[in-house]
Amino acid sequence: MFFEVSFINLKYELILASNSQSRAAILKTVKIPFMQIVANIDEEKLLNLNAQSSYKMQVQNLAGAKAMEVSTRYPDSLIIGADQMVLFENRLLGKPGNRENTVLQLSKLQSKRHQLLSGWAICLGKKILAKGTDTVSLKMRPMSKELLIKYVELEKSYDSCGGYYFESAGRLLFDEVSGSYDSILGLPLEPLLNAIWDLDLVMP
Repeated sequence: MFFEVSFINLKYELILASNSQSRAAILKTVKIPFMQIVANIDEEKLLNLNAQSSYKMQVQNLAGAKAMEVSTRYPDSLIIGADQMVLFENRLLGKPGNRENTVLQLSKLQSKRHQLLSGWAICLGKKILAKGTDTVSLKMRPMSKELLIKYVELEKSYDSCGGYYFESAGRLLFDEVSGSYDSILGLPLEPLLNAIWDLDLVMP
């Protein structure tokens, strides 16, 4: 559990329904105590069930499903769920999985724009109180295959849905970024905090 004294207190214990260290690092910046509990959901099954929805709805529904699953186990806690998708030329990109696929995916992205869709949801008492999607647009600079191979060998970013880690050396891959840094890392902090305040979840 992360604990640090802040100048505000929430009315409920806060849980981040994710094991992502990037998301946890973002949440730590506002110094609100929270725990991390991993949600047990079948993401592929949920994506198939939501296949007719827009990508923005799909990603926020996944975030909601994660928050809801943890809420069934911790109904008296405030749960934050989050999920992320990469959209390129109106198609979803998955995690490359290995060195060769990562180099290939980055080769396709270079000199072009793609979008990161970051879904979020807030749940309490097995009810979703708020959810949304934040979108970031990124343009990758042109690079030789040799440089891309060096990057992939350095970061081994096989398990990232974009094929890169923006929070480290992957930032060098891009020459244009439009949107929130927090959303790039998978947790749109501003809309989440605004929702927490709007829902009157902060103690007076």
